[in-house]
Amino acid sequence: MAQIERDRDERGLLACVVKMSLGEYAILCNFARNPIDKELSKLKKKIEKYEDKHNAGIATSRDEDKILEIKTQIEDLEYLIIEV
Repeated sequence: MAQIERDRDERGLLACVVKMSLGEYAILCNFARNPIDKELSKLKKKIEKYEDKHNAGIATSRDEDKILEIKTQIEDLEYLIIEV
C-alpha cells in the first residue's frame, strides 16, 4: 500500500513523497497515461509553431524563452511516463 511522507524542503515549503510498490506505480502510470499523452501532443504542436519561427529567423527572445519552457514541460511529462 502506498505511503505518503510529508516534510519541509529547504525553502520551508511542504513536500510530499509517495512510497509505493512497482505494481502500484504501474497502475498509476496506466491511469494517467491518456491525459499525459494528450498534453504531450498539444505541447509538441505548440513547439512546432515556435520552432518554425526560429528556423525562419523571425523568432523574438520571448519565442526563444517559450521554446525552452515547452521543452522542459515535455521532458517532465515524458519522465512521468517512463515504461515500467
